[in-house]
Amino acid sequence: MSIGCVYIPPENSKYASKDAFEEIEREMVTLRDDEQLCSLIGDFNARTGTLLDFVIPDENLVEVLDENLNDEITDFLYDYQNLISLKIPLKRCSEDKMRPNTQGYKLVEFCKRNNLYITGGRTGSDKGIGKATTKDNSLIDYFIVSSNLFKYIEEYEIIPFDALFSDVHKRIHVKLTTEVTTIEKEKSSHKRKTIKWIEKDKHKFIENIRKNEEKVLDLCNEIESSKKDNHDINRVITSLTNFYSQAAKDSFGTFANKNPIKKNHGAKNRNKPWFNKSCKLKRKQFHSAKYKYNKQKSINNKNSLKRASKEYKKRNKQMFSKLSVEDRKRAS
Repeated sequence: MSIGCVYIPPENSKYASKDAFEEIEREMVTLRDDEQLCSLIGDFNARTGTLLDFVIPDENLVEVLDENLNDEITDFLYDYQNLISLKIPLKRCSEDKMRPNTQGYKLVEFCKRNNLYITGGRTGSDKGIGKATTKDNSLIDYFIVSSNLFKYIEEYEIIPFDALFSDVHKRIHVKLTTEVTTIEKEKSSHKRKTIKWIEKDKHKFIENIRKNEEKVLDLCNEIESSKKDNHDINRVITSLTNFYSQAAKDSFGTFANKNPIKKNHGAKNRNKPWFNKSCKLKRKQFHSAKYKYNKQKSINNKNSLKRASKEYKKRNKQMFSKLSVEDRKRAS
């Protein structure tokens, strides 16, 4: 599973980029494995109201593609049905009654192209509510996920506003649970020191931050007065990270990590012996064509998708048949 943290500046900000969602999408497609569950969390500065974040397939398109439809295309087109099977409502709720903004429309289109779904108003204690994520009653922060990730969401909650953590935003609390198997590896003489959150000592953490509150204010002022180039921003972020890490160490202490290294064997490698580099190339071309068609539903892109689908399916059959012949030869 991959989790990405997102910040998109407000659409009227001088730092705004009209290509922000396209940039995130390109990076996500590059980093994401085909079978990998994906999620993004953060401040999108997008007001979506209750706009639909999924597409019910056009039956005319399905009819046109019928002879070329394989399981992968069908799964993509009908991905939203996973929500129904998991008893996740398709219709979202939102306390934000303002009209969706430009970035809100871009966010839902981004979700539609990538089969990602907004969790707010659909799950956890926020189900049927869609609480605002700022003290100004706007909903602009999101946790968006692959459909099959909903079954791992044990808790989802919008925490009441606390000026200690933000001047405007409320916190999104998410708890994910999944089954993993563990394997023992050779014990290392080096024990990594980690910090663990201790609920009963959280007041110490708050006190350690507040007694050095001026440091945070100085860093914030430094951002405001700096030229805002990458070097300055990175330096200030590093200082803030170190500040909060030190406050955590002073509050909770550190612990030696003695647990065995955990490795997730839950996700099986679905690549078969016959699925070689040429199959992967055709799969990549198919995904590229699918991405282009979802972004712009033109006749040319539709034909490219059909062609890429047919070639991908053909190559899989060729490689499977070739391996089967070789297996029979070895057996004889």
